[in-house]
Amino acid sequence: FLFLVLETMATPDKIIKEGWLYREESVQGSLSTWKKRWNVLTLLKLQCFKNSSETEPISSLPVASVEEMAYGANIGDKTWAFSLTTPRGLVKLAAMDEAERESWVSTLRALVPKAKVEIAKEMLLRKAKRKANLELAQQQIKESIESILRDSKRVGVLGGFKSYADALAENFQALLRAIDLVSAMGLHSARQCAYTISSIVDAANSAAAVCTNRAIQDEIVVRTRDIAVDTANLLGHATTASHDKAAQTSMYEVIEDIQEQVKEILEILAASGELQQEMDEAKASIEMALENSFAAPPAEIVETEVEKTMEELSDRAKVLSTTIRNIANNACVTPDQVGKFSQDAAQLMCELLDGTSLVAYQSGIDINDPEYLAGTADINPRKKQQVESLLAAAKGFAAATTNMIDLLKQIPRQEDDENLQFRLSMATRSADNALNAFNCATADVDTSLSIHTPAGSQGYGVAEFPDDYVDGETELLASLDAIQATVAKFSVVDISSTNPELTRAVEGMEYSIPGLSGGTGAVTVLDAAKAMCGTAVTFMSNAANAQKEIKRIDPQVYLKDPAWASGVVEAAQSVADTTNQMYEVSVSPDSDVQDIVAASRCVNEATARLVAFTRVKGDSSSAEQQTLEESARDMAKAANFVVEVAKRAQDASDVEKFALQDKNMAQLRKGTTKEQIKKEFEAQAEIAKLEAELEAARQYLFKLRRAIHGGGPSGSQ
Repeated sequence: FLFLVLETMATPDKIIKEGWLYREESVQGSLSTWKKRWNVLTLLKLQCFKNSSETEPISSLPVASVEEMAYGANIGDKTWAFSLTTPRGLVKLAAMDEAERESWVSTLRALVPKAKVEIAKEMLLRKAKRKANLELAQQQIKESIESILRDSKRVGVLGGFKSYADALAENFQALLRAIDLVSAMGLHSARQCAYTISSIVDAANSAAAVCTNRAIQDEIVVRTRDIAVDTANLLGHATTASHDKAAQTSMYEVIEDIQEQVKEILEILAASGELQQEMDEAKASIEMALENSFAAPPAEIVETEVEKTMEELSDRAKVLSTTIRNIANNACVTPDQVGKFSQDAAQLMCELLDGTSLVAYQSGIDINDPEYLAGTADINPRKKQQVESLLAAAKGFAAATTNMIDLLKQIPRQEDDENLQFRLSMATRSADNALNAFNCATADVDTSLSIHTPAGSQGYGVAEFPDDYVDGETELLASLDAIQATVAKFSVVDISSTNPELTRAVEGMEYSIPGLSGGTGAVTVLDAAKAMCGTAVTFMSNAANAQKEIKRIDPQVYLKDPAWASGVVEAAQSVADTTNQMYEVSVSPDSDVQDIVAASRCVNEATARLVAFTRVKGDSSSAEQQTLEESARDMAKAANFVVEVAKRAQDASDVEKFALQDKNMAQLRKGTTKEQIKKEFEAQAEIAKLEAELEAARQYLFKLRRAIHGGGPSGSQ
């Protein structure tokens, strides 16, 4: 019977035996007495109750803790006594008769080994669960770091550009020694020169491959080629220099030319290497701060209030905003300072990341706790959402800052490249938008909110939406409809009523953007504008899908963060409005190519702003977010294509103007000196007027952007 009872136990809590037993209990120090108690035996516990109707036991003995069992001596009328030896002492019990005592003792003897096995299994299960949680934490931390490194487009180059530039410089120094041997008619000097040039070419290819600055790449490639050609000419002259005076003279001239060119390339490599190293170190410091801030607890949690840390974060954010504006305004003007700009931004970014991590820990959230990562920790949902939004915004801002540093690497030694200035403007705008998103997340953190879930609360559980509730996905779909309507209007445009400059075919354009089948052929500015608006349709559709995925993960996301939701909607509406503006500019007879270029830039800036808002809540590893990022790159390509077609169209128009000017110049040369001086004065006055208008337009644009975007993505100011 006992065997069947033990084998058919369903759970460790199932009652195996119950009944009355006498129990020796202590009263007033060393005195003890026997009390009749109701006892319930399960696989793991022997519980003692005052009576059979009680639900709370007065004592509980783990069955697995029983070491020995023995029959006790008869005590008074307690003839059928027995004792249980445990680590905490001796437990004395007594049954009503011998059969009952035998039943209890035999059942306990059979249960003790099974209870110990059950306890061992539970311990193993706990250890396995803890190990799994730790592995999950480590994996998620690793993935988050890899995500931030991947959203920042980090290219792992051993030693960075400077190490390759230094290696190339050493080879050029070796070339100088080799040509000295040539001038001295040294033994094996020609072979040494050939070997050195081969090493220089290999080193130059490597340096150019890892350099992200196109101008420096061109300098390295072109100057290496010229030096190699001159070295070949040098060896040609050296073969006859011993008996040909003219060849000897030419040889020394080529040597001087090579020495001068090598001197110049060494200066370029030294300056650019140091500059690129500064920016590499700036970017690496941000990546290290990310790893240290989000992969491990702070080395020292300062005992200050969270409010004070939040104030320090706000101060850092203000300084960073000033730094970003300084970079946008001065990077192209003072390219030799981009290294310092990068390091200043990186230092502030690292302080901001450290402060963000500190806020999380001061708020009571350990982002490396396995229970927190597994979602089983007792954390107030609102507090968790606020801190997670802050951490996500900090990571997004870090990615935008590293992207900006990547672009700063391309500035030194560049000519006045309008496309580069535009991309720098977009990069700094993206960083500024990410910073505004961070400021919004900072403002949303309620420092007075309890970290633990309030008693009886189930989190958000909102039954009704407030009147000002904004559904980002729905609003983006509405913006998509508006953009599609704009694109449809292109099909009914009366070309005869537009500016002829916008419908002039530009030959030989290479294109591979949505809306135009890839290839080479004739394209008008109007075609390029229509293609960009078509690309905006795909972009907005992907943006809506990204919002749908964000909403799927957290259905209450728009309710939890209404400031962010409003920012998303405003950015989407801006994309629709600027797309419609581009259509109106394209079909207006009063518009010119400059108006089209300006309109394309407005569309591109609006799309970049929408992407920046989506990054705050979106999962960078999700297919929807990656598709949106790709669509944003397509929009940038489409904008660049519009600019290129517009410039080509403008150049074609200028050819006609220049032809007319040449004709006028020919007549002017035959005119009087007074007429010539008057024309020159008029031209100088026109230049001065245009320069003043250009400066005024730049100041207006700066103030306009401050007025539109300076208040933050939420539009709270």
